[in-house]
Amino acid sequence: MLKIIKSSIYYVYLRKVDSSSKKLFEDKSVLSEYKVIKTPLLYWAADPFLVEIKNKTYLLAEFYNKLTNVGKISYCCLDDNKKIWKTLIKEKTHLSFPNAYVDNDKLVVIPESCAQKKIVKYIINIDTFKIEDKITILDGVNYVDSTYIQYKDKYYLATSNYESKNEEHRLLLYSSDDNMKTIHLIDHIMDSDNKLRPA
Repeated sequence: MLKIIKSSIYYVYLRKVDSSSKKLFEDKSVLSEYKVIKTPLLYWAADPFLVEIKNKTYLLAEFYNKLTNVGKISYCCLDDNKKIWKTLIKEKTHLSFPNAYVDNDKLVVIPESCAQKKIVKYIINIDTFKIEDKITILDGVNYVDSTYIQYKDKYYLATSNYESKNEEHRLLLYSSDDNMKTIHLIDHIMDSDNKLRPA
């Protein structure tokens, strides 16, 4: 059986900058400095996140399979001459938006896992890039694009519900004193008839 692949095409572009670099809105000529990070034919990459591990820069992204319509989390090392994408997290259900950071020599990834009806934190070994632990932060929720923020000694998680097309959408803010081991709803930030997403 043949399946039609959606014609949507997404690219991830990279441009190294410093504080003196011209901004794209200031000078359109800097567009030529961007380099495409290529993906295999059956995938497109979206929701890119950068992390620095052992003086190397890694790009994490949703890797969406155009045949199965399911995303996984993949990564590549930007310091390598040839950028080779490798699978980091794969589940039976769709994953996207790999909010990532390094904490205590571990890579922590909180991808969107709305299809699982939970928010999950993956602890990744930075030497092997293998999953060491998988911790459910919230269960029984349809939340999308959860974004982790640390400010001083507090930890925050901004997220939005995604219940149905007919319901009002809410942008929510949770807090934690123990790096997301226990989490408390502070308040909802905003309600809207349109889709609200912290991304």
